[in-house]
Amino acid sequence: MKTTFFSALLLLLSIQVFAQQKEVYLNDDLEQISKTEYDKFSDRHQYFDLQFDLDTALVMVKVQRVRKGNIDAAKLDSIKAEIAALSGRPIPDSNILIIKYHQGLDRCLSSADARAMKASYRNYLRKLEKQPDVSQVFMFQSPAGTAIYGEGLQWIEDRTGIVARTFFPISYPCGGLVIIAPNGDYYLLKGEHSNALPLELLKKLRNGK
Repeated sequence: MKTTFFSALLLLLSIQVFAQQKEVYLNDDLEQISKTEYDKFSDRHQYFDLQFDLDTALVMVKVQRVRKGNIDAAKLDSIKAEIAALSGRPIPDSNILIIKYHQGLDRCLSSADARAMKASYRNYLRKLEKQPDVSQVFMFQSPAGTAIYGEGLQWIEDRTGIVARTFFPISYPCGGLVIIAPNGDYYLLKGEHSNALPLELLKKLRNGK
């Protein structure tokens, strides 16, 4: 199954890890930090932990659940061009782009209630349809498990990996979602989240918050 794990592994192995070193700590940017700094991010509502067990070390990654940022116009244009080429649907310049990103059938999705998941997404999409100037895209790295979101969704593959490289460099439980305004401002959701949260962040993004 195609996942981002091997890409993450190469990245993690690029860190200088000595044989006697037991644990390595990384922040949300996958930069090495001290255990003291790592432990400062203890609010479970804002952060969660990922663990990679390598031969030489146990790598702990502190992941920020919701993050605000900005990408430049060239990168946003490249993402939109990729989506348009794969889906046959251009993204209008004035639209906010929402990408639901599926990284494969992981433990998080495998344990989900499929019926509840489908009902939740139907409700989310009904509410999203009432929002003007929004383009919702469903993108995957591996198609395994996409059926859990419901029928009638047009899934496209992140063939070049541009979305993964920009927003999802490692695998997160239940994938993630990113909401991007025309000016490049975005909210990035990593890991499992409610379907009410993207709608709340969409409203904030419209208001320039």
